[in-house]
Amino acid sequence: MELTDEEIRTFMIERYGDFVLYRPRMTAVNFLLWAAPVLLLLIGTYIGLRVIRKQAAQVNDEGPEAGQS
Repeated sequence: MELTDEEIRTFMIERYGDFVLYRPRMTAVNFLLWAAPVLLLLIGTYIGLRVIRKQAAQVNDEGPEAGQS
């Protein structure tokens, strides 16, 4: 019994998922896989900016005399 290329491809995808393909099909899982680093970078940048702004606001609220005794 000889299998065709399409049958082999179908078997490999069913067994191992789209990741065995050189050019995976665009699915929700693949999109999430590729988008996750970008999303995490954006979230990290947002959180970092909020922390920096909060610390800067605290320093400004204390005024220049706060560090002097």
